[in-house]
Amino acid sequence: MNFIKAVNVKKIIKPSASGSIIKTFFNSFALLMLSLLAEYYFTFFISRNLGAEIVGIFSLSLTVLNIFVVFGKQGLDMFLLRFMARYSSLGEWGKAKEIYYKIINIALISAIFYTILLYAASGLIATKIFNKDYLKFYLQIISLMIIPATLLSINTESLRGLKKTKEYVFIQNTMPFLIAGLLITIIYQFKKSTQLPFYMYGAGLAISCLVSFRYLFKNKKLVRAKKTADSPYKKIFSVSIPMLITSSVFMTMSWIDKIMLGYLSTDAAVGIYSVAFKTAQLTQITLFAVNSITASKFSEYFSKNNMQSLKMIVENSSKLIFWSSAPILLLLFIFPEQILAIYGTEFIAGKYALLLLTAGAFINSISGSVGYLLQMTGNHNLFLKIILISAIINVLLNAVLIPKYGINGAALASMISMAIWNLTSSIFIKHKYKILTLYFPLISKLIK
Repeated sequence: MNFIKAVNVKKIIKPSASGSIIKTFFNSFALLMLSLLAEYYFTFFISRNLGAEIVGIFSLSLTVLNIFVVFGKQGLDMFLLRFMARYSSLGEWGKAKEIYYKIINIALISAIFYTILLYAASGLIATKIFNKDYLKFYLQIISLMIIPATLLSINTESLRGLKKTKEYVFIQNTMPFLIAGLLITIIYQFKKSTQLPFYMYGAGLAISCLVSFRYLFKNKKLVRAKKTADSPYKKIFSVSIPMLITSSVFMTMSWIDKIMLGYLSTDAAVGIYSVAFKTAQLTQITLFAVNSITASKFSEYFSKNNMQSLKMIVENSSKLIFWSSAPILLLLFIFPEQILAIYGTEFIAGKYALLLLTAGAFINSISGSVGYLLQMTGNHNLFLKIILISAIINVLLNAVLIPKYGINGAALASMISMAIWNLTSSIFIKHKYKILTLYFPLISKLIK
């Protein structure tokens, strides 16, 4: 009853569109749950059949891949999300088509460059950064995934800007691990190899990338429109570069714990930490579902100066996120050992890391969609400064805490830095726009 009383889901976007919005939200939620299940199954399969060490190697390699993909995208995915939403809502399809073609060409050239760079530098990264010579081969495999991963992100953010939320969630989040999980289950019966998870995930990315092109070009208004010259490269980069820097710093804060664990600890420790990290993300499932819908709406409402609708969508979505995340928080806090034991008894060592990461993830959830809100309303430079300061704090805390407390130190550093950037962003939004993104019963009423 509390959930129903506290959250008027029909107000998350617009009363007149409440039916379709509710349906879109629950579709996104279901697809994200499927995505998490697919990712957990893939991790579970590796941990049960190949052990925590291979989970750690895969996680480290995936972290390196994500770093290079962020640079390959150059912030262009967020640029597309923002301006695709704006132009499509205004019916300016020629402008939408122009920026898409310009950006996909830039992204392809950039992705090819970073593929060559990672392949060539794989030995150096393996030995000098991680002190693990054997990582070179795995990093070379991962380098070949930069192109499909970059193009996949560009296309799916375009779909999100065009309000194709189901397609965005399924192709970007669900499909790669779903395909990888199905393939590894079948092929492992015939060939047992530590390299198999890498090849199967690569196949999942490649297939998902091809599907993303198919769905994007099903939009007849976009395909048939004549390109309108309105976005010179200078304009594109003036917005995308700050977003690239923000994404890079945000990525550093998100993955520095794994990178520093990889340098200061064992592959098994990284594997255990990665499982705890993925499990803690369950508390953010509603946040991800809400973000899949609201990010494009933030840009649309702000560009039309419809601040009342913007406030309504932010505050009601924050309530929805809290009431749906709280039960998951309690579940993870009450049964941490039992949940981690599903992956194997060696993963129970991540109990306290899971509790700390869950607390951090919950703070991220109840703070609302602050990152997207700042970037979609032209405050990307401010968000960059907030994330940069938080990232520096995160690195310093990891350097101090990991040698002494291992994975628990990494989890504590992550929780503190996550709280800093979320709460700081919430305070700024409340001050500038009089919109309260943070929702926690009683406390939120006092703040208002």
